[in-house]
Amino acid sequence: MAEAKIYLSGYLDVPEDRREAVADALPHHIELTRAEPGCLSFEVVLSDDIPGAIWFRKSSPMRRPSMHIRAG
Repeated sequence: MAEAKIYLSGYLDVPEDRREAVADALPHHIELTRAEPGCLSFEVVLSDDIPGAIWFRKSSPMRRPSMHIRAG
């Protein structure tokens, strides 16, 4: 059986007055996230269409198959 994985995707809406600071911090954040145990992939893309939007995708193995995530 294939190992179960968790896929997380979404975006951050960065206020105009914080965009430069966030852009400066992104390379270090990406490096730290990719170094996390179990991180299979982590991608970050600055939107060309929506000012201040940063899209991200991350995948990692599911460590506890019985884990349930509830919206809430």
